[in-house]
Amino acid sequence: MTSPKGWAKQAGASRRVLLVLGLGVAGLSLLFLLAVLVLTAWRVGALPSQSTTETATQLQGIIAAVNLVLVVVLAATTVYYAIQNKRMADEMRSAREFTVHPRIALDLPFLGPFYVLVRVVNVGLGPAFDVRLRLVFEATPASGRPTTEREWRTPLLAPGHHQDFDVSGPGGVPVTFTDLPKEFSRIRLIGTMSDGLGNSSSIDETMSDLADWVQRINSAEALLPIDHLEKAADSLEEIKRTVKSWSAISGGLRVRTDQDLAREMENARRRRDEMVEQDRPGTGQ
Repeated sequence: MTSPKGWAKQAGASRRVLLVLGLGVAGLSLLFLLAVLVLTAWRVGALPSQSTTETATQLQGIIAAVNLVLVVVLAATTVYYAIQNKRMADEMRSAREFTVHPRIALDLPFLGPFYVLVRVVNVGLGPAFDVRLRLVFEATPASGRPTTEREWRTPLLAPGHHQDFDVSGPGGVPVTFTDLPKEFSRIRLIGTMSDGLGNSSSIDETMSDLADWVQRINSAEALLPIDHLEKAADSLEEIKRTVKSWSAISGGLRVRTDQDLAREMENARRRRDEMVEQDRPGTGQ
């Protein structure tokens, strides 16, 4: 689908063409009107002895010619504005469709420093409904493995939301990003979806030339994301240090278990029974 910038560019070019045509028609009309007036004045001056009836006839001809020219100019102006209004309506409809149109794309995010995932993400402005996809992993001849397909379906994929798929080699072993071009020649996403207006559209996204992609990442020395497991381990170490610092406080850190809670409830019940027993008649002092 064409972007709003492309619509604005096309609309500007069309308006310029229509403006030139409108000015051309108006200019030709004025030249024609001027020519008719000059020709009529010349004919009237060339026949000074003509009768009043003949003069009136010529004047009526001049008026008819002027009216014809005005009608032509009015018709041309009407056509011009009609075309402009239709163009504006088309632009508004296209802009409205763009705001609700989803766009499903492929991405290869890193999972730690060595592995990658295949991510299906909605990068459009509108939600995708009734998404039916086939993820095709086309194997290289050197890998000796067949091309595999995975089907995935979801009733809704909101803007910015995604679904990740693992990239596995023989025996279900994850494929590292450096071995990705050795195992697969390209990854393709095929399917259909519907937008918020009920319009159905096809999906055909391809990530090809994976070897060039890996080479560019290595040559660019791009920073890889932090390993989530390593980050989680660092967080646990920080929690451990915090708990140890709490133990330095007077009394330390007291953990309340279920046994402590049951013991406290039993003591409260015993005290309540003792108070009830003391308030009975004949048991007081």
